[in-house]
Amino acid sequence: MSQVVLLVGLPGSGKSTLLRQLLPQRPWAVVDRDQIRKTMFPVFFDNRAEKDAANVAVWTALETHLAFGHDVFIDGMTFASQANRDRAAAIAVRYAARLRQLWMDLPVAVAAARIGGQPDHPSPERVPALAAEVAARFAPLCGDYLRLDATQPAAMLAEQALDWLRAG
Repeated sequence: MSQVVLLVGLPGSGKSTLLRQLLPQRPWAVVDRDQIRKTMFPVFFDNRAEKDAANVAVWTALETHLAFGHDVFIDGMTFASQANRDRAAAIAVRYAARLRQLWMDLPVAVAAARIGGQPDHPSPERVPALAAEVAARFAPLCGDYLRLDATQPAAMLAEQALDWLRAG
């Protein structure tokens, strides 16, 4: 059975950093909306249509990987919205895959400070105020998830995540 792991959390919570720590032990397919969007739209226009098109590409990439039986990490999205989590879950069900969520839990002020220190991020809309905006619309998690205290070192979080993934 394939697995789909959503990297969930505020912008700046360390989702991509965690992913880089996990990949040597779990060299799974990665679907990264930030990278997809940057590839599709190298000149940023900051409009909803761009993000929607990138989301369609994410779901298509996820379906393609699952059709080939791959395990998949999804990065580059906060998964704040229940609708996005439900969409990923529906795709997982369609391919008899297991949906899991790694939640990088981080205080908004810390996330905002981290965003301010990352001017080269592929998503140009990432500004410190985005952390509070996303937090305000963050739906509570349910289902199969692991809460990680994202104030802790990435290597420690990766070990916790790997233990959880192994325990399956």
